[in-house]
Amino acid sequence: MIRCKQSSRFEHKNRPMKPSEALALHRAAIRQVVESHRACNARVFGSVLHGADTEGSDLDILIDPTAETTLFDIGAIRHELLQNKPDPSAI
Repeated sequence: MIRCKQSSRFEHKNRPMKPSEALALHRAAIRQVVESHRACNARVFGSVLHGADTEGSDLDILIDPTAETTLFDIGAIRHELLQNKPDPSAI
């Protein structure tokens, strides 16, 4: 499980957004980050899955490691998802 929560929250065009909105904009990029680190089957759970998320909610992502996935891969996935907020126009 990777919990993506940070103090700056999700934003698009300087407007706060719910994690479900960020997921809709960045779904392909999230999958690419997970797969580039030898993991697969990225999926969400919690408030986003149930449609109860708010602008203050976090985005809970569950992944399946492969036989090749290391702890460094899991750390890199978390780091990239928290630090590299892709530009939605590039996706």
